[in-house]
Amino acid sequence: MTVKYRIAILEDDELVRDAIVRLLALWGHEVIAARSSKDLLSQVESGPLHLIIADYRLGGPENGIGAIKRLTEALDKTIPAIVITGDTSDAVRGEIEEAGHEILYKPAVANEMRLLLDRMLGAR
Repeated sequence: MTVKYRIAILEDDELVRDAIVRLLALWGHEVIAARSSKDLLSQVESGPLHLIIADYRLGGPENGIGAIKRLTEALDKTIPAIVITGDTSDAVRGEIEEAGHEILYKPAVANEMRLLLDRMLGAR
């Protein structure tokens, strides 16, 4: 199987993280996953990174938006990103949109995620 894209997952919930990793691997992507941007940085320093998927609430002082910013700054690259959240408030939606990221609301359905990935990565 040819790998389609290299995707980073930032999710503090191990069960959710593992489910997303398995799903993306099933779709043919190479997946790098961690619970924080610090943990992820050591894994992505070599090779291209095509997309970041981050949970909005990462369980520590860092949220998904901050983690994406930290990664892109450390890699000195603009990388498209999806923020997954169960918070449908206008404030959170506005924060994600202002950062220039796509939103995927929980509970996320596999088909919704695949359509969003196809749309974002198909333009690359």
